[in-house]
Amino acid sequence: MPPGAASAAGAPFVAYKRAAFLEPDTTPTAFALELAEKDLGLITELADALGVPTPQARTNLELIRAAWQDGRHGNDFSTIAEHLRATRASATRT
Repeated sequence: MPPGAASAAGAPFVAYKRAAFLEPDTTPTAFALELAEKDLGLITELADALGVPTPQARTNLELIRAAWQDGRHGNDFSTIAEHLRATRASATRT
């Protein structure tokens, strides 16, 4: 068992998505970025209609859309980790 696997951070979902984060090019898509974008779009639209603030959902939606524009639209939603690493690397180079 990898270090930390029995901790709260080692939840079953983390084990389930481990390969997608570590080997994204060889791991099949389980939940496409397009579906995450669609779901968050529906959530924020309903929240707007009800007047409910959803700052985290909006942040997530913006991040997904940025990853989409970065050419990751056909990937699993775990590609967000790659997108964040690329964004951070780009920011440190400038």
